[in-house]
Amino acid sequence: MQGPGSDQTADGGLFPSIVIAGCAAFWGLYWIPLRETEALGVPPLWSVALFNLPLFLISGLIFAWFFSRNRQILGTVMLAGCLAGAGLALYGLGLMMTTVVRATLLFYLTPVWGTVIGVLVLSERPGIRRWFALALGIGGLALTIGLTPEDLKLEFGMGEAVGLLAGLVWAISATVIRKSGGLPVSGLAFFEFAAAFFITSLFALVFDEVMITVEIAIAGINWYLIIGAVIMLVTMTAIFVVIGRLSPGRSGLLMMTEVIVAVFSAAILLPEEALSMWEWVGAALIISAGIVEVTGAEA
Repeated sequence: MQGPGSDQTADGGLFPSIVIAGCAAFWGLYWIPLRETEALGVPPLWSVALFNLPLFLISGLIFAWFFSRNRQILGTVMLAGCLAGAGLALYGLGLMMTTVVRATLLFYLTPVWGTVIGVLVLSERPGIRRWFALALGIGGLALTIGLTPEDLKLEFGMGEAVGLLAGLVWAISATVIRKSGGLPVSGLAFFEFAAAFFITSLFALVFDEVMITVEIAIAGINWYLIIGAVIMLVTMTAIFVVIGRLSPGRSGLLMMTEVIVAVFSAAILLPEEALSMWEWVGAALIISAGIVEVTGAEA
């Protein structure tokens, strides 16, 4: 397997698919350290910033090594990394501004954006299976935000908008990485986590009603936060290594394993955010969309 700096952009493969699906499954539990940190007294949006701070600091330690060897592609790495960081930041903020399931499902309009970008930018030609998968996904998302046969009352607030935007930005970052032919993981990680930390901090400054203090931040440090940050660093690095080998639409659909984990973990651990019947149907449609895509022959 070639590294992330390779100029080969393969059209897929079993190993990259397994890596993306497996890492995304871990992300389905991303909400747990955020909610646990909030429970310790940290304002909700500051909880997301606090989660990203150690990731930013750790990745910064290897940035000097990256910069000394990759100055010629610094601009592309910065663009791709910051876009990925914006997607990560907005997704985390969405988890704190609306329900876990709703934020997760809205983020997974990523396959829709990915396929559109693939057609417009990469000249891809999606087949019938992908269009069918996207139709299932869009239908599921419509049910999730309240557009049901019984009631067409749209439930779309700030949290939902942030989750939706997160999916779009993430799809763009995946496209930049794919078109570049692969970029160094060390540089991508630094710019991603730097962008995630500063964007979440800015949101917290503007929208959180309570300002964080050093005492509150220290009190909010917990094992969920530490373990979650380590898992995020490892899985995000793995994603960067392989994501350029798959089309944006396929990588986005493979990452729907996160939806499965997020939906069922939230249903079990957050009874106050229980899904309605139509939301369960919507989640099933979105998961079905991923299955239709992944079991198809096209990339």
